[in-house]
Formats: sequence, C-alpha cells, structure tokens
Amino acid sequence: MKYRIFKMKYTLLFLSVIALVHIFAVEAKDEPESDALVPQERGCLDIGKTCKDDCECCGCGNVCYCPFDWFGGKWQPFGCSCAYGLKYVCAHKQKKCPNV
Repeated sequence: MKYRIFKMKYTLLFLSVIALVHIFAVEAKDEPESDALVPQERGCLDIGKTCKDDCECCGCGNVCYCPFDWFGGKWQPFGCSCAYGLKYVCAHKQKKCPNV
C-alpha cells in the first residue's frame, strides 16, 4: 500500500513538471518576433558575432578579428568575429567609421 502511494506521488510530481515545462514552451512561442532586432537593423554587432569589417563591431576599441586572415586580405576561410582590440584601434575606427 505504501509503495502505491509513493509511486503515485512521484507520478504526479513528474506530470506537474512536464506540464510546467510545456506552459513555458508555449508562452515562448507566443511572443512576437517583431521586437527582436536583426543584426543588420542594429548599428553594430556584439563581441563574438560574425563580421566583415571593423565598423560593424560595437564600441570604439572592438575590431573585426580574422584568426586565419591569410595573405593580408579579407579572405577568411573560417570567418571573422568581433573581438576586443588594442588602444590604438579607437583612433583608427574614429577616422574610418562614421558610426563610432
């Protein structure tokens, strides 16, 4: 008898957790996606986001870093991403980029 009550309690607890997870999943789907900003709509990209130019990265000292930037050009087989730059980057970006 005790085993049956014990089993029933844990079954109800498990079903309650499943129902709670389902409710949060449904609420997440119902939120409008129009409020979400697309990276192109924002003025700049955060650290770690894929970029093509220094001007796309947020902040005065952040740069578009290409770890495998071979031959000095912007040919990057593995892509570039926004990263923290050095102090002189800020002066360079202010000359180059209108949005800094």
